[in-house]
Amino acid sequence: MTLGAATLSTEQEREDEKRFSGPQTILLDNEVDNLICTQVESLKGFTSAFAKAHTFVFLNACEVGRPTPSLVGIGGFANSFLRIGASGVVAPLWSVDDSIAHEVACQFYEAIHKSPKVPLAKVLQQIRARAYTGEAEDTWAAYSFYGDPLASAGTE
Repeated sequence: MTLGAATLSTEQEREDEKRFSGPQTILLDNEVDNLICTQVESLKGFTSAFAKAHTFVFLNACEVGRPTPSLVGIGGFANSFLRIGASGVVAPLWSVDDSIAHEVACQFYEAIHKSPKVPLAKVLQQIRARAYTGEAEDTWAAYSFYGDPLASAGTE
C-alpha cells in the first residue's frame, strides 16, 4: 500500500511489528490499512522533512501517546516522531471523547497563537488542569507533551 510517496509494509511485517513494538497503530483514511508507530521512521520524505523543519506534532487519537515497549527501548508514535526530528509531540495517553478532543486541540492552538513565547508544555499543563479542578471530564488530562518542556512556538 502506498501513502503519498511512502510504501507501507505487508500484513506479515505488520504482525511482526506489533509483536515487537506493541499494538500501537493508526487506522488510515481508507479504513483498511494501519500505520504502525515504527513505520513513521521509514516513511520516505518524513525523516528529511522533520530533520529540516523540526515540525511540531499534535496527535489526536485514542491512546496514541502511550509509550510501547520495543526491542530497542521505548517505542510508540511520540518517540518515533521525536527520533526523526520533531520538535515536540502532544498526544493522549488514554481514550478520549471526540468532541472534547477537538476542543483540546482548538484551545491548544489558540493559546500558542495568542502567546507564542509560552512554553508548549505550559500551555498543555493549563489545558489539562481543567480535569483536576472538577470542571471537566478526564479527557482533558489525557494529553501528554513529549519533548523539551521549554520549547515554544516562537517569538511574538
